[in-house]
Amino acid sequence: MFSKWAQKKAVAEIKAAGIEELESCPFCDFAYIPNESDKIFRCLNPDCMKESCRKCKEPNHLPLKCEEVEKDENVKARTYIENKMTEALLRKCWHCGINFIKDEGCNKMTCPCGASMCYLCREPVTDYSHFKWMSNDKYELCPLFSEDKKTNSRILKRLQ
Repeated sequence: MFSKWAQKKAVAEIKAAGIEELESCPFCDFAYIPNESDKIFRCLNPDCMKESCRKCKEPNHLPLKCEEVEKDENVKARTYIENKMTEALLRKCWHCGINFIKDEGCNKMTCPCGASMCYLCREPVTDYSHFKWMSNDKYELCPLFSEDKKTNSRILKRLQ
């Protein structure tokens, strides 16, 4: 207990001395005067031993610049959006459960397991009677072909 108190008192006295070159670890009370050329603050406190950027005081991120490092909340938000986009475009085979994304071609998808399904409505299909052809006026049927980029854009817009 006494050593902790003595350490805190020493840190306070060092900081009160007003030494301009003195830098403190952003994660503990350890302080020293690093070389001017050092971009990284290496804490020598045996209880800490962390490395941090001297400019932004964040954990060491070299070789990235401070502006290039994504903050934790940004990473979470980006990851959430990416996961939702993937969920919207991802299809799962009704028979075996394998995941896939359609890149191009018709909307009748055939899985490696042999099962077929409609990419648009995700229903199992056995033949092409589920689909309407270009000249077919049966609007209740799914189109056999669709513009994948437009379809995917509509799906992703619904997420927003």
